[in-house]
Amino acid sequence: MRNIYLTNYITPKHVFRLLCLIVVLVSFGCSKGDDPIPEKSSEKKITSFVFLLTNNPIDVNVVATIDEVSKTISATMPRGTNIKGLLPEIKISKQATIDFDTARDFTDPVDYTITAEDGSKAVYTVNISAPLSQKQVLQAILDANPGNTLGWDMDNAVDLGNLDGVSTDNGSVVELYIHSKNISVLPKEIGELVSLDLLVIKGNQLSTLPPEIGKLVNLSNLNLSSNQIASLPTEIGQLENLEYLNLFGNELTNLPTAIGRLKRLSQLDLRENELDTILSVLGQLNNLELLFADGNRLITLPPEIGQMSNMVSMSFDSNNIVSVPPEIGQLTNLESLSLEDNAILEIPKEMGLMTNLLYLNLWNNPLWNVPQSVCDLQSGNGGVLFLRTNIGVGCN
Repeated sequence: MRNIYLTNYITPKHVFRLLCLIVVLVSFGCSKGDDPIPEKSSEKKITSFVFLLTNNPIDVNVVATIDEVSKTISATMPRGTNIKGLLPEIKISKQATIDFDTARDFTDPVDYTITAEDGSKAVYTVNISAPLSQKQVLQAILDANPGNTLGWDMDNAVDLGNLDGVSTDNGSVVELYIHSKNISVLPKEIGELVSLDLLVIKGNQLSTLPPEIGKLVNLSNLNLSSNQIASLPTEIGQLENLEYLNLFGNELTNLPTAIGRLKRLSQLDLRENELDTILSVLGQLNNLELLFADGNRLITLPPEIGQMSNMVSMSFDSNNIVSVPPEIGQLTNLESLSLEDNAILEIPKEMGLMTNLLYLNLWNNPLWNVPQSVCDLQSGNGGVLFLRTNIGVGCN
């Protein structure tokens, strides 16, 4: 009777309702378990990089530039700032972390690694520079040459203009004269003396020049005579205001083509080097008036020499020159030409076109004759041409 009672009590309607309840419960349980897990962020950027004056030895806030493409950050600190212990304020993407948030030495590039919430990483390279003070540059010259005889007392130097060989204008070094002071290294810091107008480092032991020499864009007079310089950096062509360049008594075997960019150069002294050729690019130096290249190993002169239309005086004594290009006759402003002690067999008749020539030195060359057109210059140029040749050389 008990089983009959239960069977009669559980009707089909009850069964249907029970099945529906089971379906609902199963569906709810499945949907709850299938909810998507929130995706972790992949953002890993440095959004701000600032040096605050409250945290660093500076008098203004310095905001760095962020290049997101190259992942580089750069900033220039005020002149003379010590960059060995700077503390930046860094802002990064939400949920990301950074490997360093303390003071760093920025003397060399510094890397920062940003880690996103999802574990991916990005590395930013930070480059910080600070122009040196004028005093720091002079100190760098001292430090690079421990055996120097400059006699500079930097610890007690209040006015740099009182240092031997140093002239200043409004606190900036404008002239630096270093003669025979046992200087063998010109440090890269020399490029920080951007107000320099005169630089004389002669009678020392320099063998190279730093590329930073090209930063001295206000330089008008550069004297590097009597050193041991074997080559010049191409950056010397950046000295756009240079008017006087003295390289006498070095060990140069060639000149960089960049020297042809010195458009304001008026005097060039190349005497007593080891040059075996004069670059054709010198023909681009239209303002050149004085060119001295005695005591080298020159064999020929380039035809482009005729393009130096403002040339007044040239000297090529004691070389191995065997011929002179006829284009030299285009130098109608030339007043003095010395070719003593070479191997010249003949000179071009076009030299007779040099109507302002007052001095022509052909001594100690295997010449037999001088073109009549040149001899005629002795009375036709408004002055008297002094023609110096070996005894027995005639006009033809």
